[in-house]
Amino acid sequence: MILIITNSEDRTTDYFINFCHQETFRVNTDYLLIDYKFNLKSDIWMIEDKNGKIINNKMITGAYYRRPMLPKVLIEDASNEIVHDLSVEVLTLFNSFFESLDIKWLGHPHNLRNAENK
Repeated sequence: MILIITNSEDRTTDYFINFCHQETFRVNTDYLLIDYKFNLKSDIWMIEDKNGKIINNKMITGAYYRRPMLPKVLIEDASNEIVHDLSVEVLTLFNSFFESLDIKWLGHPHNLRNAENK
């Protein structure tokens, strides 16, 4: 299964999914804390989307990392700075799970970060 890490506004990924000849699982990082449930057990982690579709790290054969966005954090009475910092921390945490996968990548997060730091 192909894991696609993107955002809810990325229409190019919609085209990719329609033409992909393998099963896919899309994670919209902007809704990471709203539309997904996560379960961590020692060496296996699972993600369930709002439609009940489930993927675990053992099922993933490849990943496409394209235009992630910071997760929306819904905390009442929190300052913009706290919400932003929490969003960055959440995305960093989940990127560490994604980066732990020993699979083929299109746009590996680590390589993209290195390319941005010129």
